[in-house]
Amino acid sequence: MNIELVTYLILVFQAILLSFRNRPPKSWCIIILSIFYVIGMRISSFDVDILTYANAMHKPVNEMISNSYYYKEFIYWFTTSFLYSIFNIEIAVFIVIDFLLLILLYRIVVNFKLPAYAFPLIIIFFPSIFGFQNIYRQYISIVFFLYALSLTHVHKKFNFLYFVSFFIHNSTFLFFPLPLLLLNRDLFKQLGSIIHILILLTIPIAGGLKSSFNTGNAMGLFYTIISFLIFLFFLYIKKLKISYKPEIVLSLYFFSIVLVSFYFLGERAERIGLVMFMCILPYLILAVEKNSNYKYLYRLILIVILVSPTFLFSSTRSFIF
Repeated sequence: MNIELVTYLILVFQAILLSFRNRPPKSWCIIILSIFYVIGMRISSFDVDILTYANAMHKPVNEMISNSYYYKEFIYWFTTSFLYSIFNIEIAVFIVIDFLLLILLYRIVVNFKLPAYAFPLIIIFFPSIFGFQNIYRQYISIVFFLYALSLTHVHKKFNFLYFVSFFIHNSTFLFFPLPLLLLNRDLFKQLGSIIHILILLTIPIAGGLKSSFNTGNAMGLFYTIISFLIFLFFLYIKKLKISYKPEIVLSLYFFSIVLVSFYFLGERAERIGLVMFMCILPYLILAVEKNSNYKYLYRLILIVILVSPTFLFSSTRSFIF
């Protein structure tokens, strides 16, 4: 077994162990195993997308400034180039960013008031595996957005963090209406609904106004079905009442985005599905905590469900084996 698989399995064991505890352990106890995981992952060989990012950081910031391409997502490109100018080692740059992501993920767990097992569960959740080793920029962006979402009550912090996430990866424009939809003011909800509709209308334009639907796009179909099942799950635990509860709003919003993306964007919908699963995960965990009389059993079932795709799908299995 390679070091990635060993450290991944240790994190799975940690999540299972913590799921049987009510009192959360000290923060360093939770985070330290994840640090070993990301270090083990980085000292292994780079996959194709990560290799592209590794090569890109060699370009000096002053050269990037002269190329308008990098302005769209300047926070990521300029930051990695600057860090590389300090360390001159690609792995060191990735590890610094990975450590920042671990800190943000831990703060997300704290801000959402999630149980201790949630932290390793987020790390071993299969979209995180894709994130760390494939859709890296998009993953960094969604972690910043999720951290912003955990601070929606602090508007100035949210606005700043959303700005950061957008200029790491522009795809977070898809999530722009969410804070408006989650606020307890009808005017903001109406505005958020209008922006939501506009975003749904822009997706076909991005897809060239042609259907990209094909029966071979299995993963896109998988994410569409799962996003619908998540919506039904939240609807069920709310006793079939559609309301402005965050989990109902988020799941319905994500289902609509994934459905339209699957039809018009084809395989590109897979990445949208991945990051949206990351956003909905804290609310799934909270649902288990608040709505189950068999909390420990349901926690274990949730871990098994969220970890299983890592071993079932060849695309994720290849990252840890």
